[in-house]
Amino acid sequence: MPGGGVIVTVPQHRWLRSAVDYYSHHRRRYERRELVDVIKQAGFVVERVTSFVTILLPLMLISRAQKKELTDGF
Repeated sequence: MPGGGVIVTVPQHRWLRSAVDYYSHHRRRYERRELVDVIKQAGFVVERVTSFVTILLPLMLISRAQKKELTDGF
């Protein structure tokens, strides 16, 4: 519809890929530039790009590091 809009949320940062993505049925993770390009190619105008889980990023890093430590010995 002309004049309409859409909000898109996707998993970000490929380096955070883990089993959580599998369980959540995420097929891929996007980098910012890549997502903007895909949306523009689809004919949309991108007005704003931001991360709404920025506060959780340090916790996600710690979680991934701990899981890696647990599996390194096996």
